[in-house]
Amino acid sequence: MSSPRYHRKRRIAQIGTLLLIGLIPAVGLFRIDLTTASFSFFDRSVYWSNYLLIFGMALVFATAPILTYLTIGAAWCGWACPQNTLSEWADRVTQRWLGKRATVDINSPTHQIAPAKNTWVHWLALLATFVGASLVLGFMPFLFFYPLVQAWGLIFHNTQDQLATFMRRLYGVSSFLAFVDVAVMRHFVCKYVCLYRIGQRIFQSPRALHVAYAHERAADCSKCNYCATTCVTGIEPTQIARFDSCILCGECVDACTQLHHTANQQTPGLLAFSWGQAPEHSTLWRKLRLRLKGMHGVVFAAFLAGCFLMLAGVLFEPPHQAPKPSAEQLRAFHMAEICKARCVPLQKICQSGQMSACYDSAACQCTCLLEMDPLSPNRGAWESCVRHSEDNKRLLLHPKNPDKPS
Repeated sequence: MSSPRYHRKRRIAQIGTLLLIGLIPAVGLFRIDLTTASFSFFDRSVYWSNYLLIFGMALVFATAPILTYLTIGAAWCGWACPQNTLSEWADRVTQRWLGKRATVDINSPTHQIAPAKNTWVHWLALLATFVGASLVLGFMPFLFFYPLVQAWGLIFHNTQDQLATFMRRLYGVSSFLAFVDVAVMRHFVCKYVCLYRIGQRIFQSPRALHVAYAHERAADCSKCNYCATTCVTGIEPTQIARFDSCILCGECVDACTQLHHTANQQTPGLLAFSWGQAPEHSTLWRKLRLRLKGMHGVVFAAFLAGCFLMLAGVLFEPPHQAPKPSAEQLRAFHMAEICKARCVPLQKICQSGQMSACYDSAACQCTCLLEMDPLSPNRGAWESCVRHSEDNKRLLLHPKNPDKPS
């Protein structure tokens, strides 16, 4: 039998897409900064008030899906979509630990588990695999908002500030959602939740890329169900309807071709990718040009215009310089750093869980500021800080007699 024609290429495309999604924010190619309401392209900030960028992005996001609907159909789903890639990976992991025909996701009509592998050891291994993957997947979205080192520090370092606490809770939620997705949802999301698939069914064109079946040779595949057993989405490749969940992965095409390309029978398979009414012997570029005629060309032009506007918005964004701090602000910052360093031992004790040390640390920093600038307009606030810290400490140590000296 001949080697699969599309399987390996599709795996390369899927893995490449996942790597690209992870590397884009990791290397700083693109990042979202909510604090300044801007996008960052290679550390170059472009604010959301840049109408060229925003209008260009709106055009691209509106036309890119329609363009794929009218040309390559659902090939994005089968060759690049991260959700489908993770769903297929979860299916393979499940079958590795629970049997070749094991299905445990919510979209499966029955849950078939191999009796020899229906043990707590196999279930625990499957659970550990999904948990590990979920922890990685839950971390990935944060890279689009923070650099890698900063995101890692906020989530995994033992800091007690409000932002770090919020990030850790958000990381827990994102990891839990990722676990639910890979463990039980999988292709259910593609079929019933994915907005791209909903749009694909609305704008679906008979001239777009699809899997064609040679009906005139139907006798060659009588009593053969090999293509259906390899289908990722569990449909019948020889009877694909318009609203079926075919993702153009090409697995059925490879399966049919392998069965026919034997030493004794060099006939082509009955399944093949087709571009609709394009001439049979046209080149791929000619077929693609035929798909872009008429309305296709209008959508393609709008897509190119959006790309041009986005590029212009980035290139013509004037440089923004942060305002230089005044001498008074620099002096206040310098004082705060000195006092923070002076009270580090108390802060470390506070982080270990001793609440009284937290009050001592606050009083230490306020006292330090009073000593360094006794005539400051903030003197009253600092004195109040010292007084309240001492009162809170006494109340903590002597709740029944708060007037007793600590």
